[in-house]
Amino acid sequence: PYLMIIRLMDGEQESDVEGFLQKQVRKMLLKSKTVTGGAGTELIYEIRPLDGNSQFVNTISSMKGVESAVMVSYDGNYAA
Repeated sequence: PYLMIIRLMDGEQESDVEGFLQKQVRKMLLKSKTVTGGAGTELIYEIRPLDGNSQFVNTISSMKGVESAVMVSYDGNYAA
């Protein structure tokens, strides 16, 4: 499994990003959502990519309103 950390400039693009991500993975679970006043939104998902391909991270990072997208290997332990 991996963690997908997505920082949005605001929450308006959340549904677009989530919909795209769902099509790229076998499993997706929201682990954390942080909304910071005028500083945007951070979403952390536990994901299992369909074929081990990480190209979709580049696509997400170039989407309108996305500040950054990071995919990190995950061993099952998560500390916020």
